[in-house]
Amino acid sequence: MSENVQTRYDDQRKTLVSKSRIGGIIVGIILFIIGGMIGSFLSIYWIASNPSILPESPIKTVQLDASQQNNGSSYPTDSTDGMVLSQDPIVNVAASVSQSVVKIDVMTQSRYGWQKTGSGSGFIVSEDGYIVTNNHVVDGSQKILVERKNGEKYEAQLIGTDSISDIALIQIEASGLPFLEFEKSEQVRVGETVIAIGNPYGYEYTVTKGVVSAIQRELSLPETSTPPPSSNPFEGTPFDGFEDYFDFNIPQQSNTPTANIPMVGVVQTDAAINPGNSGGPLVDMEGKVIGVNFLIDAQGQGLGFAIDSNTVTKVIEDLRKYGTVSWASLGVVITENTDEIAASLKLSVNTGVVVVEVPAGNARKAGILKQDVILGMDDRMFHSPQELITYVRSKDPGDEVELFINRDGKEMKIKTILEELKK
Repeated sequence: MSENVQTRYDDQRKTLVSKSRIGGIIVGIILFIIGGMIGSFLSIYWIASNPSILPESPIKTVQLDASQQNNGSSYPTDSTDGMVLSQDPIVNVAASVSQSVVKIDVMTQSRYGWQKTGSGSGFIVSEDGYIVTNNHVVDGSQKILVERKNGEKYEAQLIGTDSISDIALIQIEASGLPFLEFEKSEQVRVGETVIAIGNPYGYEYTVTKGVVSAIQRELSLPETSTPPPSSNPFEGTPFDGFEDYFDFNIPQQSNTPTANIPMVGVVQTDAAINPGNSGGPLVDMEGKVIGVNFLIDAQGQGLGFAIDSNTVTKVIEDLRKYGTVSWASLGVVITENTDEIAASLKLSVNTGVVVVEVPAGNARKAGILKQDVILGMDDRMFHSPQELITYVRSKDPGDEVELFINRDGKEMKIKTILEELKK
């Protein structure tokens, strides 16, 4: 009897021990799951509060805030539609830049009253209402009307124009306006993304995207004369009287009549530009202006041109100060230097630019001769006539410069005084 009791006791003890082990395993599993969940939550919380360990997003977005709307920033918020910022930087740049772009209508008075004879684009460059556009947009106007994207309308005053750069400066009576800033031309790179904003064919605030196709272009534009109205396909457009701009032959062709003064430092882009885009900004992905749109070549596709930002800023400064623009000139006629030219003229070098003519003036007085090869100026080396002319035009008439010249294999330095470019 005692053995049976003992046996039952042992069986009950084994059963309890087995149940205890199973319970312990279950408790352990539960604790493991809870611990894992707590660890996961803690990890997520730690990562969220320490984002620097995550890889940086490849997309950069323009950060805007409401305080920038009226503080003169080049990135105002789009208060007209309350648009939320996008992950696409092009959307953000277009939204902010467009607040500083304006539509320009040119009016002339006739026996029938005020008539709109052209329209174009422009953009605000200061909070007190200075606006940049093209000279050919406002040329010959008797009244200039400006409309902002928010619907505000103004009559503008013409401050000054410059035919060489095709830039005009106007002003409206307003303050606290959002304005655009300029990027230095030296910072512009071929291949970078750009957008153009304007009013082509009356389609207001059209945005087109492209890249910088080339920089430091030289354009010798055809001399133009306004044909009878019946033969002018662009009558009533901002290019009225400038129709040859859209039909000109390639400048290198000898049968193309050209103006005496070429445009240099021009930015080429494949962003779509059409009549009405004239005077509008070409901006980079920081919303900074790299050029003012002014020209297309209708014989090709994706051939648009903009006046470079360095030229525009010089013109703005001169027009604000003096109402006119004075351009510096070296006072010599130059051409590019190539292997063929160097061999033909028996030059010692095939780089730099070659002096072709030295008219009477400061350059001749300083001792510059025909077939001198200008390698540099003021410690800057030049590889093309465009680079040299661009640098000279960044100076003022009366400035002294030092030329680095190769003459018959001998290198020398000659100082001369820049003259005023005759328009």
